[in-house]
Amino acid sequence: MIKAIFIDLEGVITHNGRIMTDGVYKHAKNYLTKKQVLKRYKKARTGKISYEEFFKGVPKNKRNDFLKEVQFRKGSKEALKSLHKKYPLYLASNHVDVLFEKEIKKLKLKKYFKKIFVSKNLKTRKPFLKFYKTILKDTKLKGKEVIFVDDTRRNLRGAKKCNLITVQMINPGFDARNKMDFRADFEIKDLKELEKIIKKINTI
Repeated sequence: MIKAIFIDLEGVITHNGRIMTDGVYKHAKNYLTKKQVLKRYKKARTGKISYEEFFKGVPKNKRNDFLKEVQFRKGSKEALKSLHKKYPLYLASNHVDVLFEKEIKKLKLKKYFKKIFVSKNLKTRKPFLKFYKTILKDTKLKGKEVIFVDDTRRNLRGAKKCNLITVQMINPGFDARNKMDFRADFEIKDLKELEKIIKKINTI
């Protein structure tokens, strides 16, 4: 019986799963190289460097420009409106906490989620097992009671190792992170498909 749903933000709720390259770098490339953005992101998402260090060299009036790229994926807002009335929803994302909060605020997401988990605050990240074990312990749920939705196979593989039911959001033309020999339990192209999947699982 499904008791809760854990959902990734970028590429699942939003249309863009590569906000660092297609968002932050796109609007800060006059000040940072793509390599710098990605290197700083890897450190900032687990708290190894601060928000100020992440944006070092970028004028303060340019640091929010990436939000122009943050938009709902088609169908995701409608799905959240329906799903949150039936199941506890939790956001589970690898991100820099301040940037993550800005995205959530723009999309007005907090009202849909019982709790929000972000790697910076947990001091660990997907796909490390500690991430999944931490959120399961916090919510007092068992893996088999939870659906985990992500657009990245490596993150879903980590979730599967902790016995969560995995659902991959398919993004055509996605990058090398999904070129691995792993298949999620289910694949979707729209969050609205989750309700049918849950009904199917709950009747088994």
